[in-house]
Amino acid sequence: MDVSRETSAVSDWQYSFLEGLRSFNIELEEEQLRQFQHYHQLLVAWNRRINLVSRKDATRLEIAHFLDSLLIVPELQRRRPQTLIDVGTGGGFPGLPLKLALPEMNTTLVDASRKKTLFLRHFIRETQLAGVTILNIRAEALAQSHAGQFQVGVARAVAALETLIPLMLPLLRPGGIFFAYKGGDLKNEIDASKPVLAQYHASLETVHTFKLPGIQKERKILVICKHSEEK
Repeated sequence: MDVSRETSAVSDWQYSFLEGLRSFNIELEEEQLRQFQHYHQLLVAWNRRINLVSRKDATRLEIAHFLDSLLIVPELQRRRPQTLIDVGTGGGFPGLPLKLALPEMNTTLVDASRKKTLFLRHFIRETQLAGVTILNIRAEALAQSHAGQFQVGVARAVAALETLIPLMLPLLRPGGIFFAYKGGDLKNEIDASKPVLAQYHASLETVHTFKLPGIQKERKILVICKHSEEK
C-alpha cells in the first residue's frame, strides 16, 4: 500500500502504522491491512463501552498496540511456529495482531474477562478468521487442560516474571519460547526470576530493546527458552 499522505485512501492512523511497519521491516499484504483497519474500527467502537485499552492509548492504537504487538514478527518468521498462546490478552494484544500478520499460525487467546472475550469472538466472527481459539478462563487453570501444547507463549504487561513463568512455561513444549513484553528497568525483576527459571528448566535467551515512534519509554521483550528436564 502507498504510504503517501496524499493518497486519500490512507488515514492518519494508517499512515503512521505503515511507516512503523516499514521501520521494523514488517510486511503485510493488502488483505491483512484491511483486517487491521476493521480491528481498529471495532476497538474504537467497543472501547466506549468496555475498557479494552486506556483512553491515552486509544488515540494511538496503531503504535501503542498494533505495532508494539508485531515487534516479534521477524523472529517468529524465522522460527516458524505452528502454535501460539497469548495469556491475559485483553483486547487481543499481542496475540491477535500476531495472528493477523502470520495467518498460518494457530493461535489461542486467553482472558479471564468475559466482556473482553466477547469482543474477540465478535471480531473473529466478522472477519471469519480461521485458526483462532478464544478461552474465557483464568490463567491459573490453563495448565490442567493445555499443558505442553504450544510452541510459543506470549504475555504483555500481565505480571512480574516470577509470577508469569509458572503460568506460561507449563503450557510450552520442550524447546518452546516465551516472549514476555515488558518495559522499564528489568534488572531486579530478572534477578528475582532466576530461581523460578531454573525450577522450570528454562533460561533467559536474550532481551530485545525497541523504540517505538512517538513513544518515550522503551519496549523490552524477553525471550525465554524452555529446555527438556534433562538439560
